Amino acid sequence: MLHWLIYKDSQAFKIKMSSNRAANDRDLVRRWCIDGVGVAKKSAIDIAEALLNGQLTRVMTDYHFPTTELWLVLPSKQMITPAVRLVRDQLKQKVGELRSQLINANQLSEEEWPLSSSPNQPI
Repeated sequence: MLHWLIYKDSQAFKIKMSSNRAANDRDLVRRWCIDGVGVAKKSAIDIAEALLNGQLTRVMTDYHFPTTELWLVLPSKQMITPAVRLVRDQLKQKVGELRSQLINANQLSEEEWPLSSSPNQPI
């Protein structure tokens, strides 16, 4: 049995979820949702296009999930090459564009996807 932790205002709710499906393939789960098979807790980055083009619709919009950060992890600082910096910068740009598009389309609010305030600069 899977549990989702969601919040409404400052109150937390732990919801038991049951399913006849399980997968660790994010694209498969996204396609199941688009096909109308069920609901999923997905990253806004992963489903942005489907939200923007109307393939997916958010449910329970009065509730929110805890926010997370996206990190680019390397074994050591010596591995931070110009190519890695380029990938990081392009990823930050693309994610920023998706965030702006979702907010401008009223799919998400700035409170739901705040800008990072971490000094370690997650992606």
